[in-house]
Amino acid sequence: MLIALGLALAGASLAEAVPQRRYWGGGSGSWDTTTANWATTSSGAATSTYVSGAQALFGYQGSPGTVTLTGDTSAYSLTFYTGGYTLDLAGHSLTAPYSYLTIGGDTTFDFADS
Repeated sequence: MLIALGLALAGASLAEAVPQRRYWGGGSGSWDTTTANWATTSSGAATSTYVSGAQALFGYQGSPGTVTLTGDTSAYSLTFYTGGYTLDLAGHSLTAPYSYLTIGGDTTFDFADS
């Protein structure tokens, strides 16, 4: 299991492109780049795939559940607006090079590695 939260390098360009946002559709499922269980807006239908390096946002839609990585991936940031999520790395790596992890409210969060 590897969760890497790195720091941006000093002197990095401030004109970097804003990363895409992906909103988890709710419930349990696989986090990969081929399954359409992500939305591109906070109120949109979960009909899009995840784009590696995007902002991964959870808790806007549906019920919490277990989100299982099916391969190594990266996220610009991870944001959980509600509690009850389990993130199962399943032996894969999740990197977040800009170190943004936001857990809102009264959230209990479990990192699992089955």
